[in-house]
Amino acid sequence: MRPFGARPRRRWSGFAGERGMALLVTLTVITAVVTAGLELNRRMRATVTAAAVGRDRFAAEQAAVAGVHAAMALLIKDKLETRADSIQEDWASPEKLAEVLQEIPIDEGRVALEISDERARIQVNALVVQPGGRDFNPEQEMLLDRFLRPIIAEYAALEVKDPVFEELNLTTTIISALKDWIDAGDEDATTGLSGAESDYYESLDPPYSARNAPLAGLEELLRIKGVSPDLYYGLGDLPGIAEYLTVHGGPATAQSPGGFDGKVNINTAALPVLQALLPAEYAELAQAIADHRLQADNEMFLHDLSPANWYQSVPGLAGVTLSPGLITVSSDLFRIRSKAVLREVETTVSAVVRREKPPASGRWHCKVLSWRKN
Repeated sequence: MRPFGARPRRRWSGFAGERGMALLVTLTVITAVVTAGLELNRRMRATVTAAAVGRDRFAAEQAAVAGVHAAMALLIKDKLETRADSIQEDWASPEKLAEVLQEIPIDEGRVALEISDERARIQVNALVVQPGGRDFNPEQEMLLDRFLRPIIAEYAALEVKDPVFEELNLTTTIISALKDWIDAGDEDATTGLSGAESDYYESLDPPYSARNAPLAGLEELLRIKGVSPDLYYGLGDLPGIAEYLTVHGGPATAQSPGGFDGKVNINTAALPVLQALLPAEYAELAQAIADHRLQADNEMFLHDLSPANWYQSVPGLAGVTLSPGLITVSSDLFRIRSKAVLREVETTVSAVVRREKPPASGRWHCKVLSWRKN
């Protein structure tokens, strides 16, 4: 019996608990749905972004490739119009290249093009008489020595020295080891006291063998005794030797059966290569040669670089004759670098090409010798 005046007890506690549980479940479900929705939205946006980046990357790659083909067309045009090749020509002019690129429309992007003469570089594979030779090419040995010795001296003079540059005859070591790497005689004794055949490289960790054939790529130099990454790539303000060397050559001829004649285009060679081409007592006149090539008046070049002996008109070189086996004033080997930028995407295509005229067609075209995309 309930006491008089007492209120009846409400039995809603169970119902209230059920309502609280239902609310909790609802909030949990809503939270899960919202989280799933946000994740789905994130994934969709990532997919859309990835698709857009992929689209831009493809478009940039095609634009860079188009730049390479435009460069090839310019080089063929140049071949039909001129006999010599020099830094005075359209293919070497950034302004002229910019005009060529106007023919490659790319919305919200741009293409930059650079062409350099591969014959402006020293052919490392010409160090050994080719094909299948075992002997030094004496002129190329001298050229490499003149090129490497002052560069190595600069590295050796750095305050923070790489131990490899402290070797007294590093220039001789590199040239001898390079000869052993290229020549066909792996079973023979090494060149001099500082060369290196496979037995030396197989003692390293990890071990590897000498190629005993012409270098296939320039970075192969890093595997050769004496060539350090600093010397190859450069250190601080000092450039690396890779900038001035090449593994490419011309087609095989009766005079050059292996295709590596070792001739450098004096019309395009950089200063360190010009210094190496000159006898030691005239090396300081390399800058005068470089300046002579670019002397102009009212945007007109003053000097004709087509005669093979034009350098003799440079003050101080009148009585000097450079070896015909070392120099040329023409080239059919070129390096093309085409960079395309489209919004957030950047693609660079690099190619080395050789101008050729097959007898079957009788028409000039550019044969691709190497192709790299990055």
